[in-house]
Amino acid sequence: MTQVELAAEMDIDVRTIKNIESGKYNPTLVVILGLASALEVKVSELFK
Repeated sequence: MTQVELAAEMDIDVRTIKNIESGKYNPTLVVILGLASALEVKVSELFK
């Protein structure tokens, strides 16, 4: 899944995804839950 596809799936700006990946943005719990849902993984898998 590309950053653009992920952002579209979550209905957020692609810059948010880029900033999370680069460590410039600490996501809120809502965003974390959305990421897990969009990626079809458990929240705990995002923090390994």
